Amino acid sequence: MTLTDGGKMTKTKIISLITSFFFGLTLLFQPVVSFAMTLDELIAAAQKEGEVNTYWHSSRMGKKVAAAFEAKYGIKVNATKMKDSEMTERIVREVSSGNVIVDLVGYDDGPFLDTVLTPKGMVENYVPPYLAKDIPADSQKPLIYLWQPFVIGYNSETYGASCPIKSLWQLTEKDWSGRFHMWDPRIASSMLQMFSAMEDRSDELAASYKKHYGKDLKVSEANAGLEFVKRLAQNNPVLYNEDYEIAVAVGTKGQSKAPIGIYSLGRHRENAKKNLALALCEVEPFKGLNQPTYMQIVKGAPHPNAARLLAYYVLTQEGANPWVGVVGAYSSNSSLGSSPDNPYPTAEAWKGTLLVSNNTNVAKRRADLMDFWIKHSK
Repeated sequence: MTLTDGGKMTKTKIISLITSFFFGLTLLFQPVVSFAMTLDELIAAAQKEGEVNTYWHSSRMGKKVAAAFEAKYGIKVNATKMKDSEMTERIVREVSSGNVIVDLVGYDDGPFLDTVLTPKGMVENYVPPYLAKDIPADSQKPLIYLWQPFVIGYNSETYGASCPIKSLWQLTEKDWSGRFHMWDPRIASSMLQMFSAMEDRSDELAASYKKHYGKDLKVSEANAGLEFVKRLAQNNPVLYNEDYEIAVAVGTKGQSKAPIGIYSLGRHRENAKKNLALALCEVEPFKGLNQPTYMQIVKGAPHPNAARLLAYYVLTQEGANPWVGVVGAYSSNSSLGSSPDNPYPTAEAWKGTLLVSNNTNVAKRRADLMDFWIKHSK
């Protein structure tokens, strides 16, 4: 470095160095797309990239959204349906190796997202600024794009207009031994999320017991939530890998003692397709679990602008319709409509009757809850 005036740099050189330094910082930290970018600018930037790669929890991204998005914007969507476990492995491996293939993911495992992927900087949370005012704050970080209720359901041909139980606690009674059908908690993380949420709201379970039976609940576990899980496990529930099978077992017509089950609300579509008789149990204190699905951009995404545009599109009515246009799901965008066949018009209208798990609590309790279930299962 050339120095003058007794070892001091000249004013011109200082200015030049400062300018170069800040220009370098600008290049280093410049975001792929500014949050101040207009939608038209984002569309143009995305179209230059030409394609976007997704790993998604649902086949509807590839079967329905991809073609509509390409027709609208001229951008190809390469969509791969994956289970959470495989998606997690792919994200971690790609980001860790620096060889990132995927751009945008639709991901169900909130506990792993909140406790591993986000803290390690493996994903970017992007809330489209053009829609942010319509997305509730508690659905923005991390961004939830879809709510899918898992509900307690019964056979309306067998039992008529009313569910044969009024309280969840009845599922632990002898009369319903072997007649409650559910996902296997050893396979379906959603059941462990439900158990964790029951712990969080155990006071309501205890109050519901007293309301139904007229006496206080005798608890031998740490809380009423665990007490319910233990009694349910001991009452011989029938376990499944897929909820389609649960829906068929519950809803098939011609049964004299049809079981009750928990399955995704979207299975009510099978009433018309498969001639089933599924109906929602208006049971206390909870009608089921509201399962969120998250949408995240993966760190180092090769097509980040196209990923942002697709994230925006999926939160519009057109992009959300493959899910919310039929019974079973609600967009986190509160301005969008949902299927008239849903029991309630919006996710908010369920008013706390669906359990929602806390991701941090589930991450802490998942292994213990699994062991607890296995211990008490017959």
